[in-house]
Amino acid sequence: MSNLKIALEYERGLHFADFTIANLALNFLDHPYNTDKKGEPVFHKEGTLHQNEFNSKPHASISSLAEDLLESESTSGSISKNLGVYNIPISETGAGEGIINPDVQYRTDGYKVIFGQEALDELIKISGIHIHIDQYKPRLVDQFNALTALRPAIALMSSSSVSYQRKNGVNCHRYKLISDPEEGVFAKIPENNCYISSIEELKQRDVERYEAWLQDFSENCEKHGLTVDYFLDNFGLENTGYPDIRYRPDMGVGTFELRTDDTNTYENVIAKAALVLGYMNNIINNKIPVNYTKIDGEYAFSDGQVLLPNEDTLRHYTALGGQHGLEKSENNDYLREVVDFATKGLPKNQQNYLLPHEKMLDSGKNVASEILAMLGHKGPYSKDESAMANKYMHMKQIESVEFLKEVQHV
Repeated sequence: MSNLKIALEYERGLHFADFTIANLALNFLDHPYNTDKKGEPVFHKEGTLHQNEFNSKPHASISSLAEDLLESESTSGSISKNLGVYNIPISETGAGEGIINPDVQYRTDGYKVIFGQEALDELIKISGIHIHIDQYKPRLVDQFNALTALRPAIALMSSSSVSYQRKNGVNCHRYKLISDPEEGVFAKIPENNCYISSIEELKQRDVERYEAWLQDFSENCEKHGLTVDYFLDNFGLENTGYPDIRYRPDMGVGTFELRTDDTNTYENVIAKAALVLGYMNNIINNKIPVNYTKIDGEYAFSDGQVLLPNEDTLRHYTALGGQHGLEKSENNDYLREVVDFATKGLPKNQQNYLLPHEKMLDSGKNVASEILAMLGHKGPYSKDESAMANKYMHMKQIESVEFLKEVQHV
């Protein structure tokens, strides 16, 4: 029986008492309370002076992961109270502007050379979560393909219904702006996010992307006052591009890193981690075969097999999730089957961590949809209205902490 572990990279943003953006990350990170029992920092720097990131330990149980996050929340609360700010888990609202953190500019100039200043602005200001799941060496291809089929689950995690330009229009701005291979920041050198038939194919995909970036940078760097050495010093296979799932054999026993989701409240972040861990545990521990179909609209997640949708269907469900969240029955039905399947891979005392996702599927509303309903559907929003979205997420986070504490004691 495998004992896969899961870990989180969890980004949030600092806000003043009026819920506008506070570029106080350096104060937050340098605060004496930002230390764990071993004297190590709890929170780390991110792309802007607005953001901070918590990196969890790897955990084999969701209850242990939840405890890790709750401990970090206590630290965040103490620092935030001392500084007079709130540390809010929302991807972007435009209630102010995050200033690029000068300590992390070692790759931003490279993004600007290849993709332009506007693309850099879109990339750097949107917060998200990354989930690391242990690699299971005998079934790496099945793992990668099965995780690829979770892409439509962006609909369970969206909190970016209001863009950094304070515009409405889609349910998940983050996926559209960053990860979408046709419209995203990196569309000039689009990501190949298809299924694979071998790990060698995945490795070659990473090499080809790296070489394409290097070629483009080499052709344009001189006009920006840079040399090729800058790229070689700051970019490698592991940090070039923005694939939905990043192959990380260098981390622990090796991980697959899922990178598509908005940041969100604790209960939803833990629910997504429970979804990923339960889904993988069910496949691996019950030796369920994984294949993918050629027939549009066909899929199955059962005790006998996992039949992944073909790539056209997967793109269709992802587009529905990005545009409409959980409001379309096709995507909702697909994700409900995935959640039900993942539940079977969790111990009974940890299945309640999936309740937030189940409730969203029942209502057809995710957090982004709730924000739009609260603000009213408009084209552009005012700065004050965007701040209201941050306040809403702050209150949701307080509720989610209480939810997790209750589940922890069931």
